[in-house]
Amino acid sequence: MGFVDRSRIPKVTPVALTTADIEYSHTFRFDTVAFEVKNRAAAVLRYSWATGGVASGAADGIYMSLPSGGVYSRDNVKLEDPHRTIYLASDAGGEYAEVEEWTR
Repeated sequence: MGFVDRSRIPKVTPVALTTADIEYSHTFRFDTVAFEVKNRAAAVLRYSWATGGVASGAADGIYMSLPSGGVYSRDNVKLEDPHRTIYLASDAGGEYAEVEEWTR
């Protein structure tokens, strides 16, 4: 990955995953150039770039998994509509994901 100036203060957003197997979302800002999603939950976190891919019964959904404490990050991105939204779900309720994003 290329260099991203992380000297700017990033925006940190906790995403509450209140109920197990329910889809929650986070929409990144238009000028996002890098991001990180951390699974702060004790349970497995599922994420997808397509709605409907992570909720209960989505065994055939298109998603990736993050173990407890796992991190998914990308630098030098250019997110454009409709692909600025990431969809999240957890195997257990009462959990959180942390989303950190850097902008231009």
